[in-house]
Amino acid sequence: MAPFKIKKASKKSVEYARYIWETHTTYGVDPFLVTALICVESGGQANARTKTCVGLMQISAQANMSWIPKRFPHIKTTKDLMKPRNNITVGAFILAEAMRSAPTVHHALYTYLGRKDKAYADKVLGIAERMHAANRR
Repeated sequence: MAPFKIKKASKKSVEYARYIWETHTTYGVDPFLVTALICVESGGQANARTKTCVGLMQISAQANMSWIPKRFPHIKTTKDLMKPRNNITVGAFILAEAMRSAPTVHHALYTYLGRKDKAYADKVLGIAERMHAANRR
């Protein structure tokens, strides 16, 4: 995440990368795509908040807290959802579910966002592709 100008990236990127890799092995999601979502959604700020969304992956607590504790019993509150590992796990799960039912990655990103926004999807995919390209070097 350091190349994407996330504050204190060197220390936090190691921690976040471990959680992102866990979600890759658990849910099969592209770790670069999850990282790109984090870059776009919160800029890597674990304490990021909007009116309805929280954490690194900007999970809508309002829309999702009814099912999150059932699927993830250790996440009972919005405060629990703010913890980086929990937020990445839930966000990656939501993305994986969207990927299963969407015809394209763009459509999965629209589902993740909750609306069709081609510019948003293009931005996320562009960041993910740059990470893939850097990894191939």
